[in-house]
Amino acid sequence: MPVVIGVVVDRGISSGSTSRFLTSLLLLAALMTTLAFGYRFGSRFIVRAREEESHLLRAEVAGHVLHPRGARTSSLTGEVLSLATGDAERVAEVVWQLAYLVASTLSVVIVALYVLQVDLLIGLIILVGVPAVTLVIQVVTPVVAHRSERQQESIASASGLATDLLHGLRPLKGIGGEDVAFARYRVLSRRAQGDTIAVARSWGYLGGLTTLLSGLLLGAVALVAGQRALDGDLTLGQLIALVGLTQFLAEPISQLGDVSAQFGGSLASARRISTFLATPRLQEPADGTLDAAQPRLSITDVHLGPLDGL
Repeated sequence: MPVVIGVVVDRGISSGSTSRFLTSLLLLAALMTTLAFGYRFGSRFIVRAREEESHLLRAEVAGHVLHPRGARTSSLTGEVLSLATGDAERVAEVVWQLAYLVASTLSVVIVALYVLQVDLLIGLIILVGVPAVTLVIQVVTPVVAHRSERQQESIASASGLATDLLHGLRPLKGIGGEDVAFARYRVLSRRAQGDTIAVARSWGYLGGLTTLLSGLLLGAVALVAGQRALDGDLTLGQLIALVGLTQFLAEPISQLGDVSAQFGGSLASARRISTFLATPRLQEPADGTLDAAQPRLSITDVHLGPLDGL
């Protein structure tokens, strides 16, 4: 958009040609239409892909735990529910993250290539500055990913205990153990609360660092572009395009900084789900085969209540 607006100013307005002005306006309208429909259909496709992927993961977790031969796992019911809901959704977010990663990278590269044609110095600032900002941000993202993993584990533990307490509330009341059980849940709940606050605080630090570094970079680009325009090295349309592109770059730079932390959280959920799916069956399948055409089942020596003499 900023590039096309600069074209409208330089070739449509500054030239004084009505035909060029109308042609550039048509180009602007075509670009707006493409962006509008691209966002609409692209968003629909990616949301559908994400929802289908999370549904497949939920079905796989449910199929594992409901298998006729069972699953040998120490996970509580609430923990399995957390795997099939929160963790499955977190893993499916990878579809979204990869799309943003590709789009953000392409955006930065295309902008840098355009700016290099307009002004070599500004293009080099973008090509060197964006990887440098992204590299500095990567120092913080492992901390966010680690805290996200710990948060998911503590929430799953609290959910699992809460589910078991609800199922066994009547027996607990019968033996007078509800106070002890609730105290255990209170400890896990507070731990989950603390981990959630720590994750939110980490995301805040990451967002602040990203905004600060990208703001410094974009400010430097705008400053150099303004100086070039005052020196007469840039036209008014090119200045408008460069300033607009500088503002546009804020989002892809921010996405490049956040996507690794988001991916870390998805990877932690994927590990939890894969560990659960790797648990063995309670009953191993039989190796024998039946040779008879019409096999029969025989029960002998049964001596228990109404089954006596069967």
